[in-house]
Amino acid sequence: MNADSEIVEDVRRRRRQLSAQFGHDLKAYARHLREIEEEYRSRVVDQVTVVPGRKRRE
Repeated sequence: MNADSEIVEDVRRRRRQLSAQFGHDLKAYARHLREIEEEYRSRVVDQVTVVPGRKRRE
């Protein structure tokens, strides 16, 4: 994937849209994300526990 790929351009376009939506204010965007997190609190994972897997047979 190079810097001019469709995926990169799409991500940049969406980033510009989000930035404009919140007046290019990162703190306003962060507040919005916290509000969404609170709204869906039951779906938010706050800690991941790693469980050792079984050893593979060779």
